[in-house]
Amino acid sequence: MKEEKVHRYESDLTPKEKRQMEIEKIKSLPFPKKVEHMWTYHKLILASPIILVALIVLGHGWIQNIRTDQVLSIAITNGFEADIEWLANVTEERLNIDNPFSEVMVDPNFITIDGEFDMNSIQKFTVIVAAGGMDILISNPSIYELYRDQGLFWNLNEIFSEEELSALNLVDNYAIEITHYPTVVERLNLFYDTVYFMVISNIVLDEENHDGVTKRELIRDFYYYVIAGNP
Repeated sequence: MKEEKVHRYESDLTPKEKRQMEIEKIKSLPFPKKVEHMWTYHKLILASPIILVALIVLGHGWIQNIRTDQVLSIAITNGFEADIEWLANVTEERLNIDNPFSEVMVDPNFITIDGEFDMNSIQKFTVIVAAGGMDILISNPSIYELYRDQGLFWNLNEIFSEEELSALNLVDNYAIEITHYPTVVERLNLFYDTVYFMVISNIVLDEENHDGVTKRELIRDFYYYVIAGNP
């Protein structure tokens, strides 16, 4: 007696049988239809090499970020005309920051209007300071006075010696007036009349970078070798 062929629903097939049936179906299609079918029903398979490459790139960037030490972070209010690239490069050069995983960050994009931060800048400033992501602030007297009263700045006797302090243009021991320094005039191009240099108080001055240099040393050297322009 001749054996009858049994037809089964696709839902009754085993996973192996389903895969085999799909392979046979794809094989039977002309090339353009193969591509169309694969893209319609198997996007993830086609996209997986792209996804893998993207994950590798993102993972590499994430690892690099973990290994990168932001050794000095400088914020400048209304620094739209500042020569940021020069400032970062000369800081790394003069402070001997040559470790490939160390970087100097300069952010000139804090906007002040009539001496105070605009809404976006105040939110950004608050978040970055709270996260310990800002070391030095270069700004105007109004910003200084507002945040000095909130205890935001280090007393500079924690960074400079008494002899050094006596030679600086100190403002209440919490800021240095740097208005007429060549670096400020020629490179920062700030439009407000008086420029102050402050150090944010929630940073750890004794924290060391990859090369064993403390934040205190970097801030002091940045002032002398970059802002003041001492040889």
